[in-house]
Amino acid sequence: MCAFHQDPVTAATIYAGGRTALYRSTNSGTSWSALGTPTGTGNIMEFVIAPSNNQVIYAIKSGTNAVSKSTNGGTSFTAVSTGLPTGVAPTSVTVSNTDANIVFVTYSGYSAANKVYKSTNGGTSWTSISSGLPNIPVNTIVFQNGSSNDAVYIGTDVGVYYKDNTSAWIAFNTGLPNVSVRDLEITYLGIKRIELFKFDPNS
Repeated sequence: MCAFHQDPVTAATIYAGGRTALYRSTNSGTSWSALGTPTGTGNIMEFVIAPSNNQVIYAIKSGTNAVSKSTNGGTSFTAVSTGLPTGVAPTSVTVSNTDANIVFVTYSGYSAANKVYKSTNGGTSWTSISSGLPNIPVNTIVFQNGSSNDAVYIGTDVGVYYKDNTSAWIAFNTGLPNVSVRDLEITYLGIKRIELFKFDPNS
């Protein structure tokens, strides 16, 4: 997997994962340079750049200490994994569009309490918000921009769920086949929210 993300502030700047180090292009992909190496083993599975502060980047890899954070645009990373599970693999990471310290990480596997974790202090500590979810892998997560209650959607092996600070997890699957959801995006076109799904047709 090789994740690409555009800098939320500077349009010509693009970041790429898929390697042990994070890569950056400042000329729309014409040339690239290696930045820092996030903690953990293997390659970068996913990363997210905070829209409210593009110097803050969270990245996930497989293995112990698999979640790390940069506060200098990817030049260096430090582990922010204290309190996170080590026996299951992280799958996705997302961050609030208004507060770079509010970040979420999802996990695969069948460990019932280890599905979704939230930090409100930039990864210094984490809280499991997995209660109420079925014991199935969680594949992806997206934060709803403009939400005052930290609203998120997750894609699991059996569909989509929604939660905010005022609600428990709610199944969001009306009309959706029983599929494995691997990617979620929200588009903002004058409508409060529209959910677009990509799913595994072989599931």
